[in-house]
Amino acid sequence: MNEITDNVLNHSASPTGGVVGMTRFTARHEVVFCVADSGLGIRETLREGHANIQDDQEALEEAVKAGVTRNPLLGQGNGLAGTRTITSNSGGEMTLVSGHARLNVSSAGSTVVDFSSTRQFPGTFVVARIRTDSRVPLDELLSLPSRTGTAQDIIDMRYEDPHQDAFVIRLLDEPDGFGSRSAGRALRVKCNNLLDANPRYPVHLDWSGVTMVSSSFADECLGKLFVEMGATAYSARIRHRAMAGLVQALVDKAIMQRIAQVMALVGSKRGSSVSGDNLE
Repeated sequence: MNEITDNVLNHSASPTGGVVGMTRFTARHEVVFCVADSGLGIRETLREGHANIQDDQEALEEAVKAGVTRNPLLGQGNGLAGTRTITSNSGGEMTLVSGHARLNVSSAGSTVVDFSSTRQFPGTFVVARIRTDSRVPLDELLSLPSRTGTAQDIIDMRYEDPHQDAFVIRLLDEPDGFGSRSAGRALRVKCNNLLDANPRYPVHLDWSGVTMVSSSFADECLGKLFVEMGATAYSARIRHRAMAGLVQALVDKAIMQRIAQVMALVGSKRGSSVSGDNLE
């Protein structure tokens, strides 16, 4: 739900924001949530990075694929893809409506319907129905990297502890939370400010009590921070404490996606520099 609402804020350009609703049907063992906006729509949003998309049907089919996003610098395309995977594997279903098309996804497969001759939905509408009576292995379904070992020891520290020569940020105390890209951006800025304030101090991120973060948060905060700082500086100055296994896997995936993006960019630049007769 955080991922989809984050899409509204970062991609839809909706002049009126969006609408969010959620209901739990205990007797039916399911949770249903919906998110809608009156923004650009999925086809127009994806055109920035996928100019070859021809119509709304193709746009919806592409939007639920992992890694498909309008701009890799802004996001990694995990929101709709992750929602599709979780809903269908729980025994539920997901419906995505935008423009002149509707996509339905369930464990039985997916179908896309074109209703251009009858009406148009101005924006994007997502409905997800998730079964609560089945166990869903999130780490496997979301292709999260496996982790070995245990979490680091928890040290009770204040925000700044000169005796430990470190800054400490307790995630549960952060007012922005950890479910959106804007919250990730706020934490990344805070980390950078603290690192600049005292170059001798590392920043300890205390994850005690945090059982889940959004992929957007992990990417915006730690994926981008890793790329900005570089592997050596990041490893030396950013420390994680009491990080739950699922959170750790989401963070690791965000960092690996950013590394892959940088490597692809470097490779493309090298390729263009040696093309044609300009071989060195």
